[in-house]
Amino acid sequence: MTEGFRSDRFEATRSGRRPRFIPIGSRPSRFLLASAPLLLASLMFAAVATARQDDATTDAAADRERFATRIIPFLSTHCLECHSGSTLEGGLDLSRRDRAEAGGDSGPAIVPGDVDGSQAWQRIVDGSMPHDRPAPLDAEAAEFERWIRDGAVWDRDAIDAREITTDRRAGLDWWSLIPPVDTPPIDPTGDPTRRNEIDAYLADRLLPLQLTPNDEASRRTLIRRLAFDLTGLPPEPDEVDRFENDPAPDAYERLVDRLLASPDFGERWARHWMDVIRFGESQGFERNRIRDSAWRYRDWIVSAFNRDLPYDEFVKLQLAGDVLRPGTYDGVVATGFHVCGTWDQVAHVEGSGAMRLAARQDHLEDLIGTYGQAFLGLTLQCARCHDHKFDPIEQRDYFRTAAVLDGVHQREPEASGLKLTSADAVGAAAASDEPYDGPLHVPHFAEPGEVRLLRRGQANQPLDPVEPATIDAVRIGELASIPLAGSDAERRRALAEWTVDPRHPLTPRVIANRLWQHHFGTGIVDTPSDFGFSGGRPSHPELLDHLALRLIESDWSLKQLHRHIVTSAAYRRSSERHPQGDEIDAAVRMRFRANLRQLEGEAVRDAMLACAGVLVRRLGGPSYEDVVVERKQNHEFTVPTDEFSAATCRRTIYRLWARSGAEPLLQSLDCPDPSVAVARRPGTITPIQALGLQNGPLARHCAAEFAKRVVASAGPDRAA
Repeated sequence: MTEGFRSDRFEATRSGRRPRFIPIGSRPSRFLLASAPLLLASLMFAAVATARQDDATTDAAADRERFATRIIPFLSTHCLECHSGSTLEGGLDLSRRDRAEAGGDSGPAIVPGDVDGSQAWQRIVDGSMPHDRPAPLDAEAAEFERWIRDGAVWDRDAIDAREITTDRRAGLDWWSLIPPVDTPPIDPTGDPTRRNEIDAYLADRLLPLQLTPNDEASRRTLIRRLAFDLTGLPPEPDEVDRFENDPAPDAYERLVDRLLASPDFGERWARHWMDVIRFGESQGFERNRIRDSAWRYRDWIVSAFNRDLPYDEFVKLQLAGDVLRPGTYDGVVATGFHVCGTWDQVAHVEGSGAMRLAARQDHLEDLIGTYGQAFLGLTLQCARCHDHKFDPIEQRDYFRTAAVLDGVHQREPEASGLKLTSADAVGAAAASDEPYDGPLHVPHFAEPGEVRLLRRGQANQPLDPVEPATIDAVRIGELASIPLAGSDAERRRALAEWTVDPRHPLTPRVIANRLWQHHFGTGIVDTPSDFGFSGGRPSHPELLDHLALRLIESDWSLKQLHRHIVTSAAYRRSSERHPQGDEIDAAVRMRFRANLRQLEGEAVRDAMLACAGVLVRRLGGPSYEDVVVERKQNHEFTVPTDEFSAATCRRTIYRLWARSGAEPLLQSLDCPDPSVAVARRPGTITPIQALGLQNGPLARHCAAEFAKRVVASAGPDRAA
C-alpha cells in the first residue's frame, strides 16, 4: 500500500493531475512510525536545498540585472569608445570578458574579486581614465567597484559597444531605431479649436508653456496657403471668391480634396523628392554629358504622386522595379533612382585600372548615401572608412549594403517592347498603351561580384569578404540577412522589402517628417535626412509616431497623410505674431501659430508665369531647355538664354536640370545644383533676388504679358 501511495503521488504530480486521496487505515503502521524521523529529516533537507537553490537563482538574476542595467551603461559611457572594436587604446578590449580579464599593455583590467589588482579601477581612482572626458559620478564608480568586489559577473561573453546611447553617440536604443509606439495624447476636451489628433498632440506641449494658439486664418489666406503648399501655384481670383463666399461647413475639406486631385499636385511634390535624391539630367564632372531620356524618371515621380502610389510601392519600385514588375515601363523607369546622380565618365571609362576601382567605390558611396538619407534618414556613407563615429553603424554594415547594390551600373540600354500604361503619364506615348522602343536612362544590372571590406575605404586595400545584408542597427526580424549566393535581383528585392517592412522604425517616420516639413517649414525633426545622433531631436516624438503609424494603417497613402495634416487646426492658424509667443518659442516649433515661409524659386517663377497668363500647363514630356548646350573637345557646357516661348513657359520642374547649368534667377532663389542631395533648402534674402525680380528678363517678360492681360480684361472701355 505504501508503494502504491508513493507511485500514485509521483504519477499524479508528474502528470499535472491533482493527487488522489488514498486512505491507509485509521491506525498508523509500525513502518510509518519508525520512518517518521527519517521522513522529517528528508523533508527538512529538501526544503533547505530548495531554499538555497532559490537564493542562488535570485542572486544570478540580480547579477544579470546589475550587469545589464548598471555595468554595461558604465562601460559604454566611460570606457568602450577607446577600448572596443577596432579602437583598442593600450591594447585593451573591455567589450569582451576574456580580454578584459587578460588586460592590455598595463596588465589585467578586471580581476574578479580583486579591486586592487584591477587596472581599470585603479585608473579611475587616480583620475587618468576616462581620458579627456568627465569622470564618472561617485555613485557610478562605487557601483563599478562593488561589481568587481562581488566577482565581476558578466551575463554574456561580450558587450556590443553600440548597445547603449551615451552623451557622445547613439546606441541601438536610440529613439529613431525603436519602432513607433501609439501613445494616445492627453486629450484637452475643453479645447474648441481641436480638429483632429494632431492638435491634441500639439496641445500636450502648448499647455505647459501657457501658449495660446492663434485663431484660424482668413479664408483668403487659407486658400492661398493651401494652393501653394499642395500645387505650387497661386489660386485664380474666381477660385478665391468662390471659397470666401462658400457657406458650407465642409468648404475647406472640399477645397483640400480638389487640390489633392489636381495634376499640379504631383508636379509640386515631385520637385521636393528630386531635391532629396539629387536628380539631374547630366553626368556632371568633366564631360557633363546630357542624359536625353532622364526626364522619363522625373515624369514617373510626378505620376506616382498624382495617382497616390502607396509609398511602400514607391520605394520598392525605385529600388527593384525591374524585378517586381519586369518588362513594364512602370517597373523599369522607376529604377532611374539608381542612376540620377553624378557619374564620372573619365574615371570609369577612360581612366587607369586604379582610377576605375576608386571611381567605382566613390559611385557606390554616393548611391548608398542617397539610399540611406532619402529612405532611412541615416548617413550610411559616413561608415565607408571606419565605424560611424556617432551612430551604431559599423563599417561592415556599409560594405554589406554595398554588396547588395554591387550589381547596379550606369548605362543607357535600348529598352525594347516595354508596355506603357496610361498611369505612366508620359505624354501621348503613355496614353496610347503601345510598346515602347527607345533609349531609357536606367541602370544596367549585372551579377554582383565579391565585395570586400576596404581598409580606410580605399579601393586598393581590400580585407576580408563580406556578405550582402542590411544594417544591423535596425533589427526587425528575418529580413536582416540576404543569402550570399543571391543574384542582383534577389538582393535588391530583399533590400526593398526590408526597407518598407511595416515594423521598420525609420522609413515611415522619415517620409512623414518630410511631409510635415513642407507644410510647416520645419520638420518635427529639423534634420529631415539625418535621424541619427548628429541630427535634430523630435520636438513632438509621440506626434511623429502617430503620423508614421497612420501612414502604415492607411496603406501607405501619402495623400491621406497630407489631408490629415492640412485639415488640422494647427495648419489653419494665422501667422500673427505675439511678443510672449516669440519669446517662448521663437522658432515656432510648438505650432501655436503659422510660420511665414519663403516660396521656393520654382514656385516664384511658376506664379509669375501664371499671373501673366502665359503658363503652359502641359503634363510631362521632354524637358524644355532655357540653356544652350555647347560642346567643346568632348565636353559639354550650358549657357543660359533669355528666350521665351511656349516651350520654355512651362512649369519649372520641366526645365533641363543640367549640373552646373543654373538659371540666374533660380540660382539666386536658392534652387540647388543637382550635384548634391538637399533635404532642406536655405532661405536666404539677398539684394540680387530683388534685382532679378524687378529687372530680370523673366520679370520684364511677365510684366508685359500681365499688362496685356489687364488691358484685355478691361474690355473696350479703357477708362475702366
